[in-house]
Amino acid sequence: MKKKNLMMVLLLAVCFVMIGCSNDSEVDKLEYQGKTYVPVTFSQDIFSCGLGVEGEFETDVTYPIEGAQFDMVHNNGDLYVAEEQAGEAANYYQDDANYEWEVSVFAEDEAEDPVNPIPITEDELEYIYEMDDQEKDLAIYFDEIEQQATLIKTSKDGIARGSIELALYDGQWYWRTEIIDDTQEKDGTWPEYVYPMPESVQNKVKL
Repeated sequence: MKKKNLMMVLLLAVCFVMIGCSNDSEVDKLEYQGKTYVPVTFSQDIFSCGLGVEGEFETDVTYPIEGAQFDMVHNNGDLYVAEEQAGEAANYYQDDANYEWEVSVFAEDEAEDPVNPIPITEDELEYIYEMDDQEKDLAIYFDEIEQQATLIKTSKDGIARGSIELALYDGQWYWRTEIIDDTQEKDGTWPEYVYPMPESVQNKVKL
């Protein structure tokens, strides 16, 4: 089955600066005010990562992160931590116990989308993290989506944030893979592969 990446523009209620999810920054080390910083290492999973800091930032400029439990800065969309704290920071941000979960459901008629905290169990997390490795056999067109939502995890210190996009289809919530099925076409559009969220999560996503 031939697949290719689908680049999509998504409207999110949560405002955050995108950061790298792994230790693959173009800059291995960063010098700032006489100290050495290295990229923060996050878990490798399906969540796109974000930094909970709002504002406009110039390229090639290093900004300190105020109020963080670690000595951190960000530069060109990448998050860095003081070299001597790298291991401690990696352990913290890779531990799901240090995250809180919520769902933002797209509300077309409201100024802001409602954001509702939800509990996520270890079994549900295991299912979610394995979705990317599962065979995808259902692809839906954008106009078949009944409702859109974003599942968000935010570190308890408010610094790191990850999200995946969800779609309600035929009364069930699915993860939107951002991969299209180019074997089908309708009016110049192609359907996107989706994968069902855990059954126990379905009722937690409130409209």
